[in-house]
Amino acid sequence: MNHNIWHAFDHTTSAVPAVWRRRLGEQFNLTKAALLKTQPFPSMSYPCQKCCCTMELRINTPDDIDAGCEKCPWNCQHVKLTAEDIQVL
Repeated sequence: MNHNIWHAFDHTTSAVPAVWRRRLGEQFNLTKAALLKTQPFPSMSYPCQKCCCTMELRINTPDDIDAGCEKCPWNCQHVKLTAEDIQVL
């Protein structure tokens, strides 16, 4: 991982917290507090942490969010998420 946080901004700057954590590592919390703004809308997809495919979200209630990809070549499992997990930063 590159320890210069500015390289994390070389990519698209809107992403869910999991993407920012991967980019920033242990500097995520400090960077989030100082530089990242929560958007007023949730993400409509989520990156699979195993194969990086785009998982579709099904928001049943704010506390019941499922993410999955029916076409995943690795047959990754569906995951349960929270509203915080799908915030766009």
